[in-house]
Amino acid sequence: MIPPPDLSRLTEAEKDTLILALWAQAQTLTARVAGLEARLSRPPKTPGNSSLPPSKGHKANRPEKTERAGPRQGSLGRAGGCRFHQTERFSGVLVPLFGAGLLEATRRGFEAMNVVLKARAEDQK
Repeated sequence: MIPPPDLSRLTEAEKDTLILALWAQAQTLTARVAGLEARLSRPPKTPGNSSLPPSKGHKANRPEKTERAGPRQGSLGRAGGCRFHQTERFSGVLVPLFGAGLLEATRRGFEAMNVVLKARAEDQK
């Protein structure tokens, strides 16, 4: 913070100039504060009164969410648990050419990946 000038060294004219400059600055800041306070009293932005996307608005049939205290609990009734569901769907003109070989090799690869994923997840507990 800049210290104030030594007023004992200023002439009456310099003091008058300083007072007028400070008065103008106080008026500008007072107007700025009034503008900010007016913005605070406006209704909150919603998808109906602004460009806020609908996904950010209040959902009609849902109560307002409360902030969670602490980390999210594990799903499926287990502390820290989760369920992993994996699917793969193949389509296109070349799928019949590769046939069951492609599907079987893919299934084996996913099963191997699932074994490793399960081991890593259980080691983290």
